Amino acid sequence: MRCCLQLMLTLTAIVFAASLAIAQPSPTTPEPHLDLPDLSKLTSGRVTRVLDENTLLIEVDGKNTRYDLLGISGALQIKEQRELCADMLKRLLLEERVVIQHDPRGEFTPANRRAGYIFRANDTLFVNLELIRNGYARHTDAGMSAHLDAFVHAQRRAETLKLGVWDPDANIITLTDEPEPNTEPTQTKTQPAPATITTPTNAIYITPHGKKYHRKDCPHLTDAAKPTTREDIKDSHQPCKTCRPDEP
Repeated sequence: MRCCLQLMLTLTAIVFAASLAIAQPSPTTPEPHLDLPDLSKLTSGRVTRVLDENTLLIEVDGKNTRYDLLGISGALQIKEQRELCADMLKRLLLEERVVIQHDPRGEFTPANRRAGYIFRANDTLFVNLELIRNGYARHTDAGMSAHLDAFVHAQRRAETLKLGVWDPDANIITLTDEPEPNTEPTQTKTQPAPATITTPTNAIYITPHGKKYHRKDCPHLTDAAKPTTREDIKDSHQPCKTCRPDEP
């Protein structure tokens, strides 16, 4: 009786281990079929700015429009990882022509943000998937109903190979709200400290009813926008979180 029980437990352990091995994809597992659209029938434009690790400004028909990258999470908690992903987007797309595929659910996500799958026009590189496949970003299925199998497979492969954000030994400095310590030598009394520039000198714009100020190319601006100075609106307006007018 005891021998039978031990045999059953051993077999159960073997089956469980085998199921885990099957669930963990091999880097050599073939990628799922990717059903690509006819890019010639889709909206195209030029990337004029990379706002962050999953957001672009794309000039379409002469107007800058903000697009989120579907499948790319914007919740990376490590500053260096976010900067690495944004830098890769700049290398891949800045000033490049792109083609935009909207999800079958529509052009906007449930959070009412315009989003899409981005393909580089000169070689049809699927940029969203490329970021996930090489570990520059994490996958999220928010707003997605297409290409899901390919994204899940690409992330599992990156995890298995410990690429980018999945490397436990890389980018271990976490982002905090505390200012970095001042490492500059203390100024003596005979050496006046240089003036600190708190705001850039680039022009800013406001709309008649909004409470934010913007760069000239911000997609939130309307035809009624007008230029102003920071001094005039210092007590009434805040910087736009999309175009970030106070950044260099």
